[in-house]
Amino acid sequence: MTNKALVTGGCGFIGSHIVELLLKNGWSVSVLDNLSSGSLKNIKDFRSDIELLIGDVRDEEILNNALKDVKTVFHQAAFISVPKSELDPAECYDVNIGGTIKIAKIAYKKGVEKIIFASSCAVYGDNKKIPLSENDALNPLSPYAYSKMAGEAILKEISQKTKINVSVLRYFNIYGPRQNPNGRYAAVISKFINDSLKRKKITIEGSGEQTRDFTFVKDVANANLLAANFFQRNYEIFNICSSIETSINCLAKEVSKLTNGVEIVYVNGRKNDIQRSCGSVKKAQDLLGFEPSVKIGEGLKLTFNNFKEREE
Repeated sequence: MTNKALVTGGCGFIGSHIVELLLKNGWSVSVLDNLSSGSLKNIKDFRSDIELLIGDVRDEEILNNALKDVKTVFHQAAFISVPKSELDPAECYDVNIGGTIKIAKIAYKKGVEKIIFASSCAVYGDNKKIPLSENDALNPLSPYAYSKMAGEAILKEISQKTKINVSVLRYFNIYGPRQNPNGRYAAVISKFINDSLKRKKITIEGSGEQTRDFTFVKDVANANLLAANFFQRNYEIFNICSSIETSINCLAKEVSKLTNGVEIVYVNGRKNDIQRSCGSVKKAQDLLGFEPSVKIGEGLKLTFNNFKEREE
């Protein structure tokens, strides 16, 4: 019998890569997306191979239809911007907490066996301990981070009270093809590449000494597939990262090289910006067999080439 999955947010940057990988591995896939941040362009190459539902994860009627005969849910749909969550925390909580509660409730009713939840390294906050492990203290600094921490707790309770198996994946700074570079709240790599191509300069917020653990999107999709087959423990949390700490200054220099040395300029930093972030991938390696395979140099070139193709 073919595995049937629902990918919420499946038209988004990460979700579309998960959908594509599932299809290549013989899964039957439904996608639920309200297209608030996702795009039909992300799934155009395999649109005819999926069932697409346009709607909100907070809509119980749509969820009842979307979860019919589904055994595995990849819950990627979310209010995704940290800075924007500061401006509209109520909407962030409603989508990320309220939506997760409704998915868990209806998934149980429909007989779903597995939920893979997209969480975030933002739950750790500005932790001085590097690299961060899954057992380290949580210190969320934004409504977005609090909402992800709450989503983890909701699903832990569900896993304890039902037979639904849950894997929480804490993503660390995902980048790659299909990432949206537009808008004030774009992720740093997509913003740097887009600005270097269009504005001919790269703008760093703060000193540039902040560090991040950048993880290529195809590695993240593979981690989701591995987690879908992990049933040894009823509830488990995994860092999905490269375990390589890269400064924003170094990142900007690498992107600048790809565009023949565009100018790098500095502006004031963001409120509550985390200064250092790097995860330990050991647990995911040991239990899932996950290996981050795309190094930052290769990943930047692949992302840069994709952005250039989209511009043409």
